[in-house]
Amino acid sequence: MRIFGLGLPELVLFGFIVLVVTIVVVTIAVLASRSSKKNPLPLQPSSYPPPSIPTNDDATLLATLADLHKQGILNDEEYAQKKAEILSRM
Repeated sequence: MRIFGLGLPELVLFGFIVLVVTIVVVTIAVLASRSSKKNPLPLQPSSYPPPSIPTNDDATLLATLADLHKQGILNDEEYAQKKAEILSRM
């Protein structure tokens, strides 16, 4: 038996592949719909709590401040202002 030039083993393999792809697509769709129901609106970056900075000593505070600046959490102006504030206490 040949359909579209394919024998029975090829047709069975093709049917199996179609079945597996369908199962994967449906599974992804179900998981995506479940995850969108848990948190329908993502938090805006401005609504995140500010990063906590350890205040045990000024050297640690300066190092943490430099890391936050390097990561882009603090802009140049904020970094310079806080750094000057900490250095003035030293």
